[in-house]
Amino acid sequence: MHKLLSDDRSLKQILLNLSEDIKLVKRVQLNMLKAQEANPARQTNQQVEIGHQGSNVFVTQQQWDTANSRDSYWSMSVSLIHALFDTEVLLESNLRGGLSKIDKNTPKRPALNPHIVTAITGKP
Repeated sequence: MHKLLSDDRSLKQILLNLSEDIKLVKRVQLNMLKAQEANPARQTNQQVEIGHQGSNVFVTQQQWDTANSRDSYWSMSVSLIHALFDTEVLLESNLRGGLSKIDKNTPKRPALNPHIVTAITGKP
């Protein structure tokens, strides 16, 4: 019985901490929105160059902010891929081009634009 009460208290404390963390995230989001509204130079349709300077691969400020808010490089890359490639292109191609590793009988697919992929990953 004592163990159950202890577990209940621990769970309650975890939930309280989580609730406080969520409130903090909401306050930070609100402050970010207010800062964006106060800074007209940082408009959401402004273009941001990704990769190295001179890559000529651009996303909107809003797309960059969305990608940059992700919690891992992998999810940031996925966000940028969705921003830079149409769904049809993603469905009809694969990263480097070539045959499927799952079904060898499918036709060869074209590669995604290597210039854009390099801008996203930093690797040629």
